[in-house]
Amino acid sequence: MNVTDRAERLAPWFELQLRFAEAFASRAQLPLTTAITFYTNLHRRFGFGRPSAGMQSPEWSDFVEGLAAKRTQDARLAFTQSFARTRLGTWRTATDREFGCFGFDAPNDGVVRIHFNPNDNDGGVGPLSHTKYARRIGELADMFAFIRRAYGANAQHVAGGSWLYNREAYRRLFPPAYIESLAIHTRPGNLSGGSWWGQFLDHDEQLIPGPAQTFSENLAHLNPAEAWKVFPLPALTARAELSVFHRHYAAPAWQRDHSPS
Repeated sequence: MNVTDRAERLAPWFELQLRFAEAFASRAQLPLTTAITFYTNLHRRFGFGRPSAGMQSPEWSDFVEGLAAKRTQDARLAFTQSFARTRLGTWRTATDREFGCFGFDAPNDGVVRIHFNPNDNDGGVGPLSHTKYARRIGELADMFAFIRRAYGANAQHVAGGSWLYNREAYRRLFPPAYIESLAIHTRPGNLSGGSWWGQFLDHDEQLIPGPAQTFSENLAHLNPAEAWKVFPLPALTARAELSVFHRHYAAPAWQRDHSPS
């Protein structure tokens, strides 16, 4: 995929995040460089991983300082697009191992965190299309079988967080007990993840007008202490025992591979 074309296509999405960062920095009385680093998806999307205080790379620091020095939104967007042409990455997160659209972090205090990457657009449809249900279930079954073999008793629980849990097409992939635990994530440490920002793009990386418009209107009421409220869909968190997943994906193949209509 041509990175220059992607940088152009994603320009409205970049602009949305830059306007949020400007509003957040103003309301929270923070440097714009901090708001861009920790409250947009750009640090991750440009391949620098999860942002950590005091540990930004020189290349990223040069970018955000140059961006903050621009005096207009148009200039900041053009500067971001130029940087994107050299750094724009695929829809992947820094996980320990990937299984198709899914990945996970190794157990931390017994908890395995799972992630979703929308990197399957085969056939001109998104990764959560009902025609790809069996593919996604197979990836999850393989992933949890691997986790069981690789980590044994060190892995006790599974946790996840994303705006995608608002969608039935995503929820149906998981065990009922996991979905029953869903709750709004009201205390995010930052807003740098696709768990928040992915909701504005369709599977072709085009900005979705409705959510983008709602978000833009909500910026007038931005409260930095509850910044998540300006997003049309909240990030939802879920958690369940790992044994629930082992039982769920051990169902007979004919049952697991049945694609919903």
